[in-house]
Amino acid sequence: MHPTKKINIHTSGTFLKSQPSGPGNIKRALIVFLSLISLFATAQTETYFQHLNSNDGLSQNDVLALHQDVYGYIWIGTDDGLNRYDGRTFKKFKPSLNNEYAISGNLISTIAEDTLGNLWIGTVGYGINLYERQTGKFYTYMAGGKDDSGLASDFIKHMVVDNKNRLWVGTDKGLQVAQTSADHRNLAFNSPLSDNQAIFKTVPTSLFKDRDGAVWLGSATGIYKTRPQDRAPRPQLIKAFKNVFPARSIAQSPSGQMVFATANGVYTQIEPEGPNDAQLKKIADHNLVKMVVDAKNRLWGGTKHGLFQFWLKSDTLLLKKHYKNSFENPSSLSSNYIRSLLIDKTGVLWAGTFGTGINKLDLNGKQFNHYVGNLREGTLSNNIIKSIYEDSNGTLWFGTRGGLNMLLKEDNDGTFSNFRQISEVSSALCMNEVQIGNRKILELGNSGFKGVYQIDITIPEKSPKLKISHKTNATVFSMCTDRFGQVWYGTYNKGLFRAKSASDPVLKNFDSSHNISSNIIRNIVEDSKGNLWVGTGKGLNKLSADQLLSDAPQFVSYKRVENDSIGISHNYILPIYESSKGIIWIGTLGGGLNRYIKDEASGKEYFKTYTEADGLPNNVIKSIEEDHEGNLWISTNSGISKFDPIKETFKNYDSKDGLQGNEFNELASLKRSDGELIFGGVNGISTFYPENIKQNIIPPDVHIDRFFLNNKQLTPNRKIEGKEIIDQTILTSDKLKLRYNENNISLGFSALHFSSPNKNQYQYRLRGFQDDWSESPSNRNLVTYTNLAPGTYYFEVKAANSDGFWNQEPDVLQITITPPFWKTPWAYALYTLLVILLLYAFGKFTLIRIEEKHQLTMDHLTKQKAHELNQMKLEFFTNVSHEFRTPLSLINGPLQFLEKNNDIMEPKERLNQYRLMQKNSSLLLRLVNQLLDFQKIEQKKMVLEVGYFNILQNIREIKASFDFLATNRSIQFSLISDTEELITWFSPDALEKVMNNLLSNAFKFTPDGGEISIVVGNISKYVGTTKEEFVKIEVRDNGNGISSSSLEKIFDRFFNDDSAENRNTYGMGIGLALTKSLVQRHHGEIIVEKGTKKGANFIFFLPKKFDFYKDDKIIGSESTKAMVHPNLDHLKEVSFETEEDEITTTDKKPVILVVEDNTDLRTFIKSGLYKKYEILEAENGHKALEILKEHTPNIIISDIMMPKMDGISFAKALKKEMEYNHIPIIFLSAKSDDKSQLEGLKLGVDDYLTKPFNLEHLEVKLNNILKYRRELRNYMQREVSLSPSEIMVTSPDQEFLNRVIELLEMNIMDAEFNAESLTSALSMSRSAVYNKFKEYTGLSTGEFIRRFRLKRAKQLLETTDLTVKEILYMSGFNTASYFTKCFKKVYGELPKEYQASRRQQDNPKKEPLL
Repeated sequence: MHPTKKINIHTSGTFLKSQPSGPGNIKRALIVFLSLISLFATAQTETYFQHLNSNDGLSQNDVLALHQDVYGYIWIGTDDGLNRYDGRTFKKFKPSLNNEYAISGNLISTIAEDTLGNLWIGTVGYGINLYERQTGKFYTYMAGGKDDSGLASDFIKHMVVDNKNRLWVGTDKGLQVAQTSADHRNLAFNSPLSDNQAIFKTVPTSLFKDRDGAVWLGSATGIYKTRPQDRAPRPQLIKAFKNVFPARSIAQSPSGQMVFATANGVYTQIEPEGPNDAQLKKIADHNLVKMVVDAKNRLWGGTKHGLFQFWLKSDTLLLKKHYKNSFENPSSLSSNYIRSLLIDKTGVLWAGTFGTGINKLDLNGKQFNHYVGNLREGTLSNNIIKSIYEDSNGTLWFGTRGGLNMLLKEDNDGTFSNFRQISEVSSALCMNEVQIGNRKILELGNSGFKGVYQIDITIPEKSPKLKISHKTNATVFSMCTDRFGQVWYGTYNKGLFRAKSASDPVLKNFDSSHNISSNIIRNIVEDSKGNLWVGTGKGLNKLSADQLLSDAPQFVSYKRVENDSIGISHNYILPIYESSKGIIWIGTLGGGLNRYIKDEASGKEYFKTYTEADGLPNNVIKSIEEDHEGNLWISTNSGISKFDPIKETFKNYDSKDGLQGNEFNELASLKRSDGELIFGGVNGISTFYPENIKQNIIPPDVHIDRFFLNNKQLTPNRKIEGKEIIDQTILTSDKLKLRYNENNISLGFSALHFSSPNKNQYQYRLRGFQDDWSESPSNRNLVTYTNLAPGTYYFEVKAANSDGFWNQEPDVLQITITPPFWKTPWAYALYTLLVILLLYAFGKFTLIRIEEKHQLTMDHLTKQKAHELNQMKLEFFTNVSHEFRTPLSLINGPLQFLEKNNDIMEPKERLNQYRLMQKNSSLLLRLVNQLLDFQKIEQKKMVLEVGYFNILQNIREIKASFDFLATNRSIQFSLISDTEELITWFSPDALEKVMNNLLSNAFKFTPDGGEISIVVGNISKYVGTTKEEFVKIEVRDNGNGISSSSLEKIFDRFFNDDSAENRNTYGMGIGLALTKSLVQRHHGEIIVEKGTKKGANFIFFLPKKFDFYKDDKIIGSESTKAMVHPNLDHLKEVSFETEEDEITTTDKKPVILVVEDNTDLRTFIKSGLYKKYEILEAENGHKALEILKEHTPNIIISDIMMPKMDGISFAKALKKEMEYNHIPIIFLSAKSDDKSQLEGLKLGVDDYLTKPFNLEHLEVKLNNILKYRRELRNYMQREVSLSPSEIMVTSPDQEFLNRVIELLEMNIMDAEFNAESLTSALSMSRSAVYNKFKEYTGLSTGEFIRRFRLKRAKQLLETTDLTVKEILYMSGFNTASYFTKCFKKVYGELPKEYQASRRQQDNPKKEPLL
């Protein structure tokens, strides 16, 4: 084999003044050319060309002209029309008979652009076409004019526009120049000026404008140029060189060096020896048709035999590469015939070919080298790469689907074209170098049953010998030598094998029975800590370093767990890679990239996953390598990705960047010792040095170039619905005006960066509609907005190239959508005027209506206020009548009691009745006085009598009146003051009434043993802006307190706190309202606060200064003597002593439970009934329920309105309890309306008695209830049979008896079913069941059960032929003697006698149950 070498050709230049071409020169050139062809015939293409042709939308594949305009679009002239390319699509321009402004011909030969951005298109046979950028119209200039200023010929060869906007035209009849202007209709073509006018009659071979603005002309008579400062319409051309060479192509380097391509070779300008001695120097013999020079001073030459790349020096041209078409490499040049060349703004080389379209080469592109195998000797044997390895000798080994390929270090010239194939190896899936003795052995993992091949590589040989070791006898996917020299082999379906050394023929097998997750082993890696990582088809496994030598190693498995965000992402493991920082990276077959993390503090292990959502091109990870900077290079099924572990960013590359393809093979990668990375795929190998993969920092130009209205594209020449919307192209427009119904729009835009246009990115927004930028993928450069409201919008778009470099200034299009005429400012002005007129007229009309409506509203409010006042009065009188009933009951009742029992009453008992009447008479008087005082204040008739007295003395006297009550109730009652004497102006009468009300309330709601205090002191307060002195008096208690909802209403007229604990048991709801009115009449203020723990604090402030009382009546000290004596008889307690001091329940007298919050009323009832009844007392429903737990009364007498638990709630709770629901209830209440009585009767209350009541009436009702209960009990003993439906009792009683009879029927034969069993089955206490049976039947529980069994036995004796013994067992008796004894006791005869006497009767009479 003959390795192909990379050759640089240096052609020495010679000074040429006049060297005519002859047969000798032609012969030498031909020899050089043929030698070059032979040299490059076997060279393998490393450069990636992108191809554009008619399949991509190009109008035709013969490309004669290439031009990039000022906007960045590429214009292509072909043999079938003009094309504009934006990186995605071609827009074609062709002649049209129906469009007078279409291009005139198909054969495009040259393209030029003037300073206005208009394009000049030269055709073959159809003259010149001006493409007017703003209107999108073509204007044609053809030969045949009437005067001499017309175009000489329609066959245009070359064109250029200089800096003075002069158009230079080379035709087949010579050279002409025309001064262009905005008015392009009158264009005059003339010949330039020259000493030799004959040159303008010859066909120009080339035209070129240099960077200084000079125009160069190549012709058969030599090379000519203009002076840059020549501004004349007909500029002067002068001969540039003495040499006479027809320059077919002219180029200029970035440094200004001029280069000329001729049929005789390539020439450059040299320093002249004298002022008129400009000379050319030949620097190459190549016959170049077209030339361009790039920014790196590389000259690119197009020929009929391919594309040449040279290094341009000042006096020489060095050949670097020759690009040719290769049928084996689809990324090579598509054709060897180059007809046009262009280097665009972004550094992309465009080569127009003959018959195959355009070839693109990114001169700043990624330096990925692609090598493929073909029919040539020395190339890869197959393009599907399975493994890559570099041994210690520097030899590269490539395992392919077509065998093993070896590239010796001495043969590696960088072209990858000197491979040697080892045909004996059909497949090398993995490779590993081991040491056996003093020999270096390369082991190859093979498919099938041959296991492992071995090659001795101690001395590199061109034809190495192969040995089959038969290790594992299974397909080997991976191999690894650990730090102890042990060799591990991973197989397909047979698990993991270990050899203690490379020479050890005995291998120990570890399969899934040894804690390893799967027998399919894909990868084995030992990390820097000595841990062995094993990737399988069903999870990742780790063998710690201390287990490597173990005969029974314990693997730790990591498997995917559903919904576990910190677990490994996929079970099928491919690459395992430890980075230079010791981080373990794991690639999976579909789960992306995983990073293994271990928290050293806690020992917790977890994984962080990177997927397509994070920037990966694909979730199938094939291989991982690391470059010198710590970046990871990851091959996938969609190209290669560069991952920065610190920034956690991905940069993706694919076949468009020069890779072998998008799909790479599993674990086929290598990092060479010099840092070069090699990745194998399905189409050969890709090699590169990571440091040479540079980013393209040139941002793209971006332009809005398409506009669609209702899905129809707008152009200047197109009418939509009979209207021409725009008069210039969208590309040149910065504003657009639309009607209100033209609000469904689409905008197209193009990023003009052609390196990898399919990877360009977009951001856009429509200001006025959205402020945030929206991302758009590279394949979507059209955005649509619908139903836009009238207004002004700004559509902005910006773009980034394939490497993410964004342009700084977005392209902007202002879009104004005008409102309909009825929404214009003039329309709104008219609307405003009309509204004003209508409002004025309407105002006149509605003013009367408003006044009438106002009057109606006032009348309605007056009626409503009157109605509310009546309701308040009615509620007030209802409250007054209710409050009067209780004291009246305690006056009228004792009177009647005295009248009836006068002769038999003891004096002490009579005295108690008098005291009770006196107390309630005082209460009535107090209520009446409150009403009179309240009326006076409301009618402003109350006169405030004030004097200058010691207010503390008055408060002490008021307190003394309450001391006896505090002592009796064990209430701690105190007066607190920081001074012994406090003299001020005040009204003793008003003070007495206020204090009396506040203290009465405090004692009423403070429990026995509580605390009440009066606190008196001085305080300063602002009255408006003036600071005044006040007396502050505070009454505190620790009673039930005031609810939060009642705090704001506590001083309202007729308000009562209806909370359970604070319900006012006697009071009209005017006491605190009167108190507030008195304080305000005293020019003071009263407030209420919650106590610090419980209770309430009433605080009032009385002004001390005389100025407040100057309009009131002034009194002396003698007027106060009779005032401070509050009547507290209503607060005194009257105690009745009965003959029994303790509550006991016996069978002698019925027990009555009296539930009443008024102590006097309870005492009165007790005094009248205690001789006939045992009396139990409770002040509310809660207390009554507690008593019922210990005692079972025969009757309950209950008030309705009580604190904590009222009578209605108490009755509901009572009727729900099986133990108590049989007890009769009599309601005793001041409410006499039918609604209140019905509410109680519906609950099952037995009777209702209204206050004031006659004690005799109450006794009668009690006697009636007890009599009814006795009769019911007798009826139950006498009449109740076995059919419970016949029992005529109340519903709770019936339910109870039904349940009892049902239980007895179920257990009739169970002799052990006794009173305790029945009590347990009823889920009641034994005493409750006993009380119910006593109440209903007069029998105990046991007696009732025995009576029921005897009745059943009696029925069986009457109706069956069973023996007495059988009947006694069926009735639940154990012994015959006990049964006989009980039966005779109840029925008067023995069971046998009873049975014998009844058998004569055919229809025995049905007996009652009990």
